[in-house]
Amino acid sequence: MSKANGNGSIYKRGNVWWVQVYVDGKPIIKSSKSTKKSDAVNLRNQLLAKKERGEMRSGALDKVLIGELLDEVLKSDIKESTRYIWEKVVEKSIRPFFGAMRAKRLATDHMDDYRTKRKADGCSDATVNRELSILRTAFHNARKRTPPKVLTVPYFPMMQETTVRKGFLTDQQYAVLRDALPEEIRPVFIVGMLRSGTTLAEQILASHPGVFAAGELTYWNTVSGAYQSCALEAPAGRTLLRKLADDYLRLLEDLSHDALRVVDKMPTNFAFLGLIHAALPNARIIHMRRNPIDTCLSIYFQHFETAVSYANDLEDLAHYYTQYLRIMKHWRLILPEDAILDVSYEGLVNDQEAWSRKMLEFVGLPWDPRCLDFHETHRTVITASKWQVRQKITGPSVLRWRNYERFLGPLLRLTGLDP
Repeated sequence: MSKANGNGSIYKRGNVWWVQVYVDGKPIIKSSKSTKKSDAVNLRNQLLAKKERGEMRSGALDKVLIGELLDEVLKSDIKESTRYIWEKVVEKSIRPFFGAMRAKRLATDHMDDYRTKRKADGCSDATVNRELSILRTAFHNARKRTPPKVLTVPYFPMMQETTVRKGFLTDQQYAVLRDALPEEIRPVFIVGMLRSGTTLAEQILASHPGVFAAGELTYWNTVSGAYQSCALEAPAGRTLLRKLADDYLRLLEDLSHDALRVVDKMPTNFAFLGLIHAALPNARIIHMRRNPIDTCLSIYFQHFETAVSYANDLEDLAHYYTQYLRIMKHWRLILPEDAILDVSYEGLVNDQEAWSRKMLEFVGLPWDPRCLDFHETHRTVITASKWQVRQKITGPSVLRWRNYERFLGPLLRLTGLDP
């Protein structure tokens, strides 16, 4: 049944609520990705507010060509030296491939095809990533315009590990450096896919009196770009590792000067585990693992807006998840076996005490029964799981995907994959 309100209406299709608003006399239909009517009402109100501000247009956005976005990014506020380089790359490679394509139609497959072509031309992955970053900047700029030229920024499959080779972690020069690095055991990292149980693990640990939960710190994502171009095998790279460690420990000290352990729960730190281990070899890393399809479906149902570009397309979700698996396989091959503790979300749900004890033992803390009552721990939680960690563990989220199996298409190829 449709529930009308002015120019907007909500209706239920299966178990999910949908929203329809009219712009320039034409309907724009969006899924709330939720079984709650209140979420659809909120989405409808957001869309009507955007319409009122002139940020939504019907039809015109479908016709924007990527070539137009490239023209605008080359005219944007960037350094002249950068503009010179970008112009050459755009005219030689990007515009001939993407220029005539409608921005709304850009998909992961197109970018994979571009990567394949450029690698056939002799380019490295790093070079292709730099080229695609120009395209991504063009989309971000177009999204920020008022009114925007594009409503969403597509997913750009550029994720890669911060490369650290096993030989580096075992060679004699690193052994000397490692002896000079701080023997600091305070940092605890919780990593994994979004919606894999990282907030639950953090809340359990935060219920221990010796633990401070720092939330999702952006430190390693920020510094990885600055240090990625510096080969860690070089003497300068080894010196920089000490600075990385000292700066991060200073950050933790500012957050809590007396906690025995400080938890950094930035899920996407999984991309930087080699760099983290090289700088902080005694840090503990907890990797949350959850059924692949349950994980991706939970991301898809969550409103991440444009902050998580792969979240709104099942094909992009499947692609991102396989890249995440590739990176974790890389770290398991090169890092010491005792550096990472894999924690099963399903195991944590079925036997909370056993897995809570394993996590505490792994980080070097004694058992405390307060960890079983994590839902009674009062602290600020700002992630999408903020309401779930206020409740006791229940099992409905396990194998939830089976309720939607016939709609999942690309995600079904993740069946049986081991996170």
